[in-house]
Amino acid sequence: MGYSPYYRLMVHQFTYLAGKIFDFYLNSSIHVALAVTSFTALTMIHLSLNIDIDLLFFVFFSTIIGYNITKYAYGLEPSGFGMNPRHSILIFTLLCLIPFLFFLFTQPVPVIILSGLMGLITFFYSWPVSRRVSGLRSITGLKIFVIAFVWSAVTIVLPVLSSEPLINMNILIEFVQRFIFVIVLTLPFDIRDIRFDTWHLGTIPQIIGIKRTRVLGVILLCFVVLAEFFKIPGTANQMFILMAISIVTGRIVMQSVVKQTQYFASFWVESIPIIWCGLEIIFYF
Repeated sequence: MGYSPYYRLMVHQFTYLAGKIFDFYLNSSIHVALAVTSFTALTMIHLSLNIDIDLLFFVFFSTIIGYNITKYAYGLEPSGFGMNPRHSILIFTLLCLIPFLFFLFTQPVPVIILSGLMGLITFFYSWPVSRRVSGLRSITGLKIFVIAFVWSAVTIVLPVLSSEPLINMNILIEFVQRFIFVIVLTLPFDIRDIRFDTWHLGTIPQIIGIKRTRVLGVILLCFVVLAEFFKIPGTANQMFILMAISIVTGRIVMQSVVKQTQYFASFWVESIPIIWCGLEIIFYF
């Protein structure tokens, strides 16, 4: 028995609506904000810090605002308000300012100062720094390291400043691991964008080629895993999860190609910190 035209129409409309909602979820930076927030929670777990819910919400909303300003501020033309998807993202971003300001004032002064500095770096990542430099990302070879530094500072240093623990080697190791891991997560994006990035950007795939970039990603993941052995005290659960996540990440990097599926990088790659955090929470609690 075939399906009725009404049923097929309902399925089509549901699929279309679900696709629109999912695209908004990605394009409005909710997904990447969850990834950054997950990394922040991982730092709290790995360094045995208090789970600061206010800081997690602050990181979440500030990431949405920072990324959306960086991505869309230049493209918000005033044509057909309500029709252009970017307008709905603008409205969503403005609404996020309310909880952002609320959680901002729950943070200690050092966290606010560092957040402001990271916000400036994010702002000037795409916006003109001077007449000659259109943005930090345009400086040859700097793009991937700016992203890794900002992500590491936000997800490592902010929780440390908020909790004020004793500075120890584990914090430094965690920062180096996070910095390297974010570089690895950025490689599939650089491979995807090699068709569009101008050659003066000097991205890793442009300099060493796509195949060597994949191999480099796996080598860097090996350094991340090896660094875990230097933490005191180390835990078997965290080591096992890190190894599993590194294997999955390495597999994704090795499968990265120029012509990727629509959601390969924007969803699956950025889901890795979320999955990692979920596994840690299961074992943590």
